[in-house]
Amino acid sequence: MNRLFSLVTATALLLGSLNQMHAQEHGDAAGASDLEHHKNHGATFLGATTSLNDDVTGFTIGTEYTRRLGLLGVGLFVEMSSSRVERDIIIGVPLSLYAWRGLTFFVAPAVEVASKNVEHGGETALETELEPLFRFGTQYWFELNETLALAPTLMADVVQGHWALVYGVSVGVGW
Repeated sequence: MNRLFSLVTATALLLGSLNQMHAQEHGDAAGASDLEHHKNHGATFLGATTSLNDDVTGFTIGTEYTRRLGLLGVGLFVEMSSSRVERDIIIGVPLSLYAWRGLTFFVAPAVEVASKNVEHGGETALETELEPLFRFGTQYWFELNETLALAPTLMADVVQGHWALVYGVSVGVGW
């Protein structure tokens, strides 16, 4: 857990200094005018999650909101993944870096609520576990019109040393 906190803190400091450097290079007025029209962004994600430890894939759906602050963004996401083995709900706070045009990189500390069927003495019972999760990923937003955008999305989740690959398409609306 300490390693996760250190990684999140270091990433936040790095992204903050990149944002500050961008503001100094472009001045406050020039940097702000480029990004004014989409300070708020909502999106729906459809895709799949593949556990790299046990090679299980499940359907994934989610929603997110991001507030853009110059080159950085902060938000909230909720996602549900379901496979034949388990159902997971993930809630996180992504910190985004808008690197170039539609290219976005993000990191997110999160929590996973995992429901698993576990066998005890010949009987199967549904058990729920709450686990810290760390997500990082990238996406490229293609603007379809003034408010609607589409992005192929690739993310990796780490939960207690277990890795999962999350991939799919996000459909977003900016305002």
